[in-house]
Amino acid sequence: MLVKNNYEECLTNIACSIQKYFELKPKHKSLPYIDKILSDKQPKNVIVILFDGMGSRILDRTISKESFFNKNKIKEITTVFPAITTAATTSIRTGLNPIEH
Repeated sequence: MLVKNNYEECLTNIACSIQKYFELKPKHKSLPYIDKILSDKQPKNVIVILFDGMGSRILDRTISKESFFNKNKIKEITTVFPAITTAATTSIRTGLNPIEH
């Protein structure tokens, strides 16, 4: 299976939606569906829990369709490349793609 990163809809863009919500200037496009959730809920704080190595394909193979994660999934997105812990966590913390950090 060939998986390509989508830099219009990846971990970086989640960070950019959070930056936009808190009136910071994101360096990349935010995600409209995350922007809507933040706008509708108006949270004072935003917590992101990143499960390293738990991709949607793994979830599909190992847990039931009725599980908490599958029932509450909003959308599948890609990680960044390279798909390693240090690159992914730095991208979600900064809103920058790995080539930029």
